[in-house]
Amino acid sequence: MSRINRLAIYVVYDKDGIIDDYIPYFLNDLCQNISHLIVVCNGKLTDEGRNKLLRFTDDIYVRPNVGYDCGAVQDVLINLYGWEKVYKYNELLICNDSVYGPLYPFTQVFDEMDKRAVDFWGLTEQPEITELSHFHIPTSPRHLQSYFVNIKNNMLKSEAFHMFWTDIDTKDFLFTDAVIQYEFKFTKYFSEYGYRHSVYVDTSDLYSKNARYNYVALFVDPYDMITEYHSPIIKRKSLAYNTAKTLEFYANDKNNLIMQYIEKETRYDINLIWDNLLRTADLMTIKNTLHLHYVFPTKSTTSLRCEFTDKKIAVIVHLFYPELVNECVQYIQNIPAYIDIFITTSRIEIIQKIDDMLAHVTNIVQVRKVENHGRDTAALLIDCHDLLLQYDYLCFVHDTKSSSDISLRTGRSYMFLLWENTLTSQFYIENVLDAFIENKRLGFLATPQPFHAAYFSKIGNECLMNFSVAEKLANKLNLRGSLSPQDRPFFLGTAFWCRTAAMRTLFEFKFNRSDFPKEPAPTDGTIMHAIERIFPFVAQHEGYYSGVMMSDKYAAVRSVDLEYMLSGLMNSTREKYIFSNYNQLIESITEDHIKQFCANNSTIYIYGAGGDGNWVADVLEQNGVDYTGFIVSDGKINVKSLRSHPVYYLSEIISHKDKCGIIIGMNCRNTAEVMPLLKNLGFINLYKLN
Repeated sequence: MSRINRLAIYVVYDKDGIIDDYIPYFLNDLCQNISHLIVVCNGKLTDEGRNKLLRFTDDIYVRPNVGYDCGAVQDVLINLYGWEKVYKYNELLICNDSVYGPLYPFTQVFDEMDKRAVDFWGLTEQPEITELSHFHIPTSPRHLQSYFVNIKNNMLKSEAFHMFWTDIDTKDFLFTDAVIQYEFKFTKYFSEYGYRHSVYVDTSDLYSKNARYNYVALFVDPYDMITEYHSPIIKRKSLAYNTAKTLEFYANDKNNLIMQYIEKETRYDINLIWDNLLRTADLMTIKNTLHLHYVFPTKSTTSLRCEFTDKKIAVIVHLFYPELVNECVQYIQNIPAYIDIFITTSRIEIIQKIDDMLAHVTNIVQVRKVENHGRDTAALLIDCHDLLLQYDYLCFVHDTKSSSDISLRTGRSYMFLLWENTLTSQFYIENVLDAFIENKRLGFLATPQPFHAAYFSKIGNECLMNFSVAEKLANKLNLRGSLSPQDRPFFLGTAFWCRTAAMRTLFEFKFNRSDFPKEPAPTDGTIMHAIERIFPFVAQHEGYYSGVMMSDKYAAVRSVDLEYMLSGLMNSTREKYIFSNYNQLIESITEDHIKQFCANNSTIYIYGAGGDGNWVADVLEQNGVDYTGFIVSDGKINVKSLRSHPVYYLSEIISHKDKCGIIIGMNCRNTAEVMPLLKNLGFINLYKLN
């Protein structure tokens, strides 16, 4: 254990002021290696959160989120705690809440770094990287990453250190300023004063001689960082990261191993990660980053059946089309005998068929005659309401047929997708159940989205006209957090396996038949479509993650189809755009759309003064497009100008709403918040990046 008299400043930001349990775990280990802790909360802090922090220190400061981490540390040094008290310590550690860990004790880190003859050190460093257009700089210098930096006595009590924090002006910091003026500058600034530094996790063998090909390993390759380079932490952002950015460098081929490795090979409680991740990140990003697709064998299983027989498991099947009963029966017969089967239908002839064809199936508990009002969704949530929470695991599947405007073969292919990926064999079913038993936080497994025929046009636009009804349903269910148009669903079709505890909020809710439209029901925009999309969000509310399941047979077909479609799309764009990776292609297409938007609008504003806003400004300036200035939301930190252009509050330009075009230069989540606001205020000419 390090015996050095060390002060630590820990900076926290959570928009809701919540202190998730990964923070006390981090601090508990950290406090074994420091003499005193100061916690600074930028923004809010709940009473419950404060009580968690009081276990470690009485010095807890809550301040506005001005200057981000840099502003918080500056405030502690100069105002909240003061240099005089700081100088009573021999070392200063600056760290923040942006990481999970430690995966092994920090004592190992401090014991090693205490031996090194350096003046400051960090856990990890970022290599030199060129073409960081999101920060409007040509080059990011090689530097220690600021989330965990330790300053030793000689540098701590130097005039240079005092001057750095006194001179830096954080009052009007934008996020890019915090990165450039603090994180990028810190290492270079003190190195030029002659202070020596070192890094604990040495990844220098990954650095390219051409800085254009360098990357931030903590974000791009978190698995290797913790397995090969023995990083004691994992960046929170790396588990819900921009897939397009990582695809510039590699195939994300190990991200699906991260959680399993942490759980089985380290002492870290994986639930600390899931609790925070599910509360703060959107589902599609989590699924894409961690590759939460499960492909299960159909002809073999390594599971022991005794693992399942002590669980209560049910399959609920809804049938409507008599001509499809024969096909459905073939799948129903695959269900193991220890699983209860319930069948719902509104048609007497189907009940008669079932009685004849499945008379030998002893685990059919009941066939229920239901009203054809609300279709399969109401059959599940109203007619089987009494069953839903009696079981530990539940499967639901239904028949389906083409509507009049879709070919018969299209509908049959969709039906095959639903049944093939829920009940294709007894082995498959047991492999699905084994996944739930093996992964305690797995709550919901969806069938894959259809991509064939007319379904192709829905890729990336799954909400269609259903967002507003899904949002109303989420509010009615009091789901934690707010549903955003950016939170794209990855589940269509209402055929799934689930852990019923993950569906409790939905399964306990008592729907009325009047909540559902009468036949003929609309093809979109109903509560049925809202429910169809909301299952994974219910699981998230209950603290579980969701994924997609496929049989090995179906996955083989699907991978070929997707590869074929991608190849066709690439061939159609190759003559128009120059690109070497997916991200470059998307950026090139986006640039084209921005130029077209600007050609149709004489007055252009960029909404957002951060990284994405700067990227939009780069595009406009490189193409000779004049723009009037930047916009930020009222109440946000404002600077008078950026890139020699004025920065306005939204209220300042509302009188020009009919005469201007606005490009939303923000990330997906912020865009989703701003777009409805602008539309409600009467702005019409809007373009969003995502």
